[in-house]
Amino acid sequence: MSLMNRLRSMKLKRQHSFEDEKDMEATAPSAAQRSRTAVGLFLGWAFVSWLGYDTGTGDAALATTAAFFGNARLLSGGENTTYADELWNSPDSQGWKPCVKPQVTNAVAVAKMLNATLVVPYFRDSGVWNDSSKFHDIYDIDHFIFSLKEYLPVVRDLPVDLDWSTPEYNDKCEKRPTCITYIPKHSNQEWYLENVLPVMQSYGLAATRKYHHKLTFDDLPLEVVKLRCFTNFIALRFVPSLRELSEKLVERIRAKAKLAALTKAIVDATTASRSSSVEPSQKPAQKKKGVSHHHKRRLLANKSASKMPNAGRFLGLHLRFEKDMISHSACYYDGGTAERKALSAYRRSLFQNRAEKAQFHSTYLRMNGSCPLSPEEAGLLLAGLGYDNSTIIYMAGESVYGGEARLKPLRDLFPLLETKESLAAEEELRPLKTHGLQLAALDFLVLQKSDVYMSTAAGNFPNVLTGHRTFFDFRKSIHPDKATLANLLTSNVTWSEFSKQVRESHSDRLGAATLRKPKYSVFRYPIPDCMCQNDNTLIPQ
Repeated sequence: MSLMNRLRSMKLKRQHSFEDEKDMEATAPSAAQRSRTAVGLFLGWAFVSWLGYDTGTGDAALATTAAFFGNARLLSGGENTTYADELWNSPDSQGWKPCVKPQVTNAVAVAKMLNATLVVPYFRDSGVWNDSSKFHDIYDIDHFIFSLKEYLPVVRDLPVDLDWSTPEYNDKCEKRPTCITYIPKHSNQEWYLENVLPVMQSYGLAATRKYHHKLTFDDLPLEVVKLRCFTNFIALRFVPSLRELSEKLVERIRAKAKLAALTKAIVDATTASRSSSVEPSQKPAQKKKGVSHHHKRRLLANKSASKMPNAGRFLGLHLRFEKDMISHSACYYDGGTAERKALSAYRRSLFQNRAEKAQFHSTYLRMNGSCPLSPEEAGLLLAGLGYDNSTIIYMAGESVYGGEARLKPLRDLFPLLETKESLAAEEELRPLKTHGLQLAALDFLVLQKSDVYMSTAAGNFPNVLTGHRTFFDFRKSIHPDKATLANLLTSNVTWSEFSKQVRESHSDRLGAATLRKPKYSVFRYPIPDCMCQNDNTLIPQ
């Protein structure tokens, strides 16, 4: 079948696959509903879940995208000459090192400002997550309290004289004088001293709700900044069971990556051996005597394998393409009228009027870089950067909108696609099956250890994860230039030009040392607040 016919067939299959999506149920929580609330003693606070996401949208030129996919698929089969060691190299740290060993950290920082005692976070139940996990189910509570004991008093429960303000009473928070239901985004120290401290002084307790992004990143006392860093990167640690399972998954995927690299070396050696086993002037029956072809192939394979510094490395891909994400973004993905109607109806029912981007046209959002990447677009971007079909990918995320039909283009480009379900035994995941927060934490840990990381959408999860990768290891983290990609996918450019422009536009988006700008998150950009360029250790005082 010709390439053109293959592309036409691909187009028909894609259009057909989305006619059945209109009745698909969401399996992941919305961005607006992912916050988790906790109550504090002398300081009420809400846990801003790093599992929340910001979203965006748009339409691609299907024929152009399909053509790119055809070229990328051919190149991924062994013709991709851009694949090189530098694809896996760590970005330039410029000498920045951790000086200390969000959300919860914001509460710790505010408690410090108010000279308050903090109660271990209380997570409100979420109808979206349907997860009853508590703080101690996700985070190592003993480590949390012990790490902070020199800097801030932390207690597990409210004292008897304040037990009337139990977490279970939190649903009636608005009716209590101790409850603060509104805190402006990125509030400064003065706001807390003027609004929270008087409540705490009057009642011995202050409680807050919906506490995400409620503390500024600028103009805070140095000791508060340092404690915030310490809490985010050191005091908050996942429970041992999650850490141990993540280590097993990382070990297993690296073993698969080594096997894939060796297999590729053997195939390459076999091809080279066959091409050189017969002299051009010789007939097949006149082969030279000497080392057997089998032995020669093994020698070539071993020689090739010994030169593979990338053996055992894997790429972490956080594929945020659930129905709630797509509907909130107001983006559409070539699913025709059925998709538009289904997503619009779903968005209205789930978000009411809270999806602000719905007021913009999907094409504008897409060309502006506000749309989450589809699996196909993510694959094209990675192929354009130079990763080939021998790349092992760990894919994190919930059920993909469109199911396997939507994933097929990505699998065709990168067949060595792994997930926690494919790497873990059924009995290992069984305790987590009904706990979406714990499953997300497991993904976080594996992605943190990946040699290269990329997320298809912006949000708290990739921000915090990228910050951890910068702080601990300076591992490569690709920040997709979605606007450039959208423009390229709707332009008549060759694959070579596409790949060239993709590499150029991402040369400064690979996780190199970047100073945090005003108003930007310290959890995403820990330099210079949490890191320094000398050997002095910055710890809370």
